[in-house]
Order: sequence, then C-alpha cells, then structure tokens
Amino acid sequence: MKKIISSWIGIFVGCTILAAGFVYFINPYNLVPGGVYGASIVLHNLFPSIQVGTFGYMFDIPLLIISVLVLGAKLGARTIVAALFTPLAMNVLSLLSYPSEEAL
Repeated sequence: MKKIISSWIGIFVGCTILAAGFVYFINPYNLVPGGVYGASIVLHNLFPSIQVGTFGYMFDIPLLIISVLVLGAKLGARTIVAALFTPLAMNVLSLLSYPSEEAL
C-alpha cells in the first residue's frame, strides 16, 4: 500500500514540476519545445485568450483515446492521470504566476 501511494505522489509531483517548468521558464520567454506542449505554446501565441494547458487537453485527450484503441485498455491509469493532470497543473500555475517583462 505504501508503495502504491508513493508511486501516485511521485506522479503528481513530477507532473507539477513539469508544469512549473513550462509556466515559469518556457512560456514567458517564448521557447518552443517539441511535442504536444510545444504545439500548445504555438497555438497559445496565436490565440492568447486560451491557456497552454487547455490546448494541451485538446491534444492529449484524442491521443489518449487513440492509444487506448490501438494499445488496449491496459494502457494504465497512471498514464491517463498524468496526461490529464499536467495541463490542469499548467492552468493553475499560470494563474499564480507573475508575468515578467525582463529577458533572461
């Protein structure tokens, strides 16, 4: 039981650290990594009224559905929770962040 709880805590902490990295270091300076969140940052710059995490959901949910159809239902609850918690953490942290105009 302790191992299961520590595993879930690790997932939530890791997702929060990933989200904080995007919100505090990547998004403010218009750095664009690859993948789902890189595309989300590009779309956020085109449509600033929609948060990066919301675009992340727009990409993650269809990809999760396709992966369950292709790979089967044994994809894992941890994968689904992590894919859905990361954009949520990004949206929450972006509400808490102070926008800085200074360059690195």
